[in-house]
Amino acid sequence: MWWRSIDFIFLIISFIAVYFAGKNSSKVWVKGAFYTLFFLLTFLVTNHHVGVVNLPIYLNYGVAFL
Repeated sequence: MWWRSIDFIFLIISFIAVYFAGKNSSKVWVKGAFYTLFFLLTFLVTNHHVGVVNLPIYLNYGVAFL
């Protein structure tokens, strides 16, 4: 149960990193890519805990490596 907290703390820290990286980026496509991948990761992590859609677990790792 404590690992769920770690997952969501990681998402909060990731959002802060994406926000500042996007704010400092001069390329529009980089900002879009950061936010797109962040929201995909957020959906997958949340779905892993809630279980709305039955998806393979390896998708979480794939998005995290991008």
